[in-house]
Amino acid sequence: MAGVAGRSGRKPKPTALKQLAGNPGKRALPANEPELPRSTWSTPDFLIGDALAEWLRIVPILTACKVLTDGDLQTVTAYCLTVGEIAANARAGEPLRAAAFTHFRSLAAELGLTPASRARVQTITDKGDDDASFFG
Repeated sequence: MAGVAGRSGRKPKPTALKQLAGNPGKRALPANEPELPRSTWSTPDFLIGDALAEWLRIVPILTACKVLTDGDLQTVTAYCLTVGEIAANARAGEPLRAAAFTHFRSLAAELGLTPASRARVQTITDKGDDDASFFG
């Protein structure tokens, strides 16, 4: 009896990612998944150096991909801070901590920033607003 019912095993893939991939499992998609509003954020004032540079690099990319919501602010911030920490340690000639790389990999995968995390995701092409085109 390992794990907790409903919480053990792989993390579920968000419905938006399933839709982008074309729902490869062909299972019914949940209708009641909460949708957080998409918004633009101002840069946190405590980001400096490499962390700030990473923010300025990655937020426009993720915004253009329509991945970011209000709920992702802390994840993106933590990702940028981790990138800044790794870069600062490397510049200072200090040993690079394995925990920082593990944290980086985990956050990058959560945001879809690794090749493996987006390997199965395809973009949806807009075929227009004409609902009649669906039928033929």
